[in-house]
Amino acid sequence: MGGALSERTTSPCFACSQQFVSRVRTNTLQHPILGARLKECTQLVLAVQGKTAHDIFGSPDDVKLRSSMTLFEAVAPDEPAFGQVLERYFEGERDGETLRLLGQL
Repeated sequence: MGGALSERTTSPCFACSQQFVSRVRTNTLQHPILGARLKECTQLVLAVQGKTAHDIFGSPDDVKLRSSMTLFEAVAPDEPAFGQVLERYFEGERDGETLRLLGQL
C-alpha cells in the first residue's frame, strides 16, 4: 500500500485534517476578535516569570494549554509565540496526540 497515512494526500483522514486546519485558521486565528485575543493571551502567558504552566493554570488546564499551543503552532507556524509557550513551559515538547490527530507524526 505504501506510505504513512499522513503522506497520502488522497486519504479521507488527510482531507478531514486539512479542512480542520483551514477552519481553525479562518474561525480562530484570522477572526478579528478571537485571533487578537488568542495572541494577546499567549503573550500574557509568556510574560509570566518563575512559574510553571501548572502553577498558572492548574490541572487539567495545563495539559490543555500544551495541546492548544501545539495545535495553533501547527496551524500558524509563522506565529512564533505558540512555539515559545511550548519551549518555555513544556521544554519544547509538543503534544503527541494533537500531532497524531493532525497527521503530523
